Amino acid sequence: GWQSRIGCVNSLVVAPRTNTVIAGGDNATVALDVKGQELWASTELNRVACVASSLGEEQTVAVGTRSGTVACVTGGTVLWRNQAEGCVAAVCYRGDSQEVLAASLDGTLTCFDKNGKALWTYRSPIGFRFVASSFDGNTIAAAELSGKVVLLNKAGRPVAETDPVPGAIRAFA
Repeated sequence: GWQSRIGCVNSLVVAPRTNTVIAGGDNATVALDVKGQELWASTELNRVACVASSLGEEQTVAVGTRSGTVACVTGGTVLWRNQAEGCVAAVCYRGDSQEVLAASLDGTLTCFDKNGKALWTYRSPIGFRFVASSFDGNTIAAAELSGKVVLLNKAGRPVAETDPVPGAIRAFA
């Protein structure tokens, strides 16, 4: 079964329209229906650090790996794959668009278009741990490892930032 192939589950998301569960693990990425039956699996998408479901296309997911791969997958088919500069700590879709935001521990935040082309990259001297987008995609928030949160517009330009927050930021939604 899928449980033995995936290894340790590192990230999990439920698609908002279909309730499809996407689990990213050390050995594979797997999609499950609401009864736990496997819909598709990809062993080439392994060492997964993060997964995110799109809001528009129910079966489309973004995957980020510890080896720096960012990929977009639909129905088990890899639509595109790109290489980030470091371990991808978080991915999300920019609002309801097909653009994928990837935050890396090396301090890069990159926005990829629906074909995997990098539209823009924002760099920080400190790595990023989380990234989130408003529903309309106009506001992007990225949390640095220092605890500082940077707010960017949809073009990747910073509009505001917080002072570093003492302690590590553990969750961001």
